[in-house]
Amino acid sequence: MVMHTLRKDNDSTSLHAWIESESIQQEIALVLGTQSSAILAGFAFFALLWTHKPFPIWLGAALVHVVVFVIRVWFFKKSKRLSPSEASHFYVTHIYVVGLIGLTWGLTTLLVNEQAPSNTELLGHVIILVYATASTIYLSRHLPSMRLFIASFIGGLLIASFVRWVLDHDFSFSLDHTVLFLVSLILGFVLLRFGEQLNKSHITTLTLQFQNTALLKSTTQERDAALAAIESKNRILACTAHDMRQPVLALDIYTKWLQEDPHLSEEITPKIASATRDVLLQFNALYDLAELNQNQTVVNIQSVHLKTLIEEICMQHQAVAMNKGLELRTHLLDATLETDPVLFSRLLGNIIGNAIKYSHAGGILVAMRRYHPGRLQIEVWDTGLGIPDHEQGLVFEAFYKSKAQNGTNDGFGLGLSIVAELSRLMGFTVTLRSRVNRGTMVLIDLNVKQNNPTPVNINSERL
Repeated sequence: MVMHTLRKDNDSTSLHAWIESESIQQEIALVLGTQSSAILAGFAFFALLWTHKPFPIWLGAALVHVVVFVIRVWFFKKSKRLSPSEASHFYVTHIYVVGLIGLTWGLTTLLVNEQAPSNTELLGHVIILVYATASTIYLSRHLPSMRLFIASFIGGLLIASFVRWVLDHDFSFSLDHTVLFLVSLILGFVLLRFGEQLNKSHITTLTLQFQNTALLKSTTQERDAALAAIESKNRILACTAHDMRQPVLALDIYTKWLQEDPHLSEEITPKIASATRDVLLQFNALYDLAELNQNQTVVNIQSVHLKTLIEEICMQHQAVAMNKGLELRTHLLDATLETDPVLFSRLLGNIIGNAIKYSHAGGILVAMRRYHPGRLQIEVWDTGLGIPDHEQGLVFEAFYKSKAQNGTNDGFGLGLSIVAELSRLMGFTVTLRSRVNRGTMVLIDLNVKQNNPTPVNINSERL
């Protein structure tokens, strides 16, 4: 339940971040696409007042609008040149530019309040209102910037109304200015509600787009995973046929020899037994791998005395190591592990078996090391052929055999792939370090309850 909640929170956070970034990108594109309209609105407004305002006042107001327009162009064009994440950060940190634009157009109503002819005043207010409405529409993609623009615009209207009130009546009561004050507040409320409804619709559209994109990505990943699974199965079949061909052909030849000359039984029987063992090993490995890949393996967790279990596993491999002239040693701690003893035995047994298989001299060391309280690592060291650096990430794949091990006839490249699946199933981390012609160390990282452990010092320079 906790993991589900965390995953849901992460998805919600990524959705919110994507919507904000996408909204800002769309808003920047829309505003830049309306630069010519903004220029025409400013030109029409000041052309309307050309003959109705003293030139110094007209020029001063026009210069203010030009400066604000230049700042607007710089702000949005620089935002567009940045990457989406950088543009979002730049936009949010410089959002005051949007407020400056709204404040400038709100204060501009000072030029068309009362002293101008009625038609000019009306047309001026219409131009300002149309500009504010269009800006609300464009800025509705990003709610904070839209709210800032409307608040600044209405603030400018109220300041202009207050200034005109002071200039005209010297703080005396005026019904016209009171009505203008109330109309400004109503206009701000209407613009705000209108912009919020547009933003809500925009967010809904982006949410559906995000979900559709995520669904498409998930479908693509599932398709790729299915194709990869099919390719993997085909590769397994091809590798299986290749690896089993030799022992099966050998069995066919040996049986024909026995049919032709039964007196060869003493010589041929061991060869038949060896070929049969190879086939059985292949079948067993394939069965284990198939069972793990299909998640049919049941994990039975129980408290296991780790030292005793590892000693039993090593005892099972002792005879094989001795037959090859290898020394199999252990250096263990007294600890308890909550795990499935059968699956753990298969995991560690495959690692030890692999170490014996590819070692021709020296020995194998199975050791436990304590790095942190409550945490142990099992290390299997060998003095075998070793694995080149560029192949160490591949040896956990099914049927992969290092080129350094081409001289070995035993094995089908399934041991470490089964180890990888078992470690994933039981929640362990398995890694390796290796040097060609020096040996390999496979490490299993465990979480355990320890009983008076003593640290083990292993000379890492051995490899």
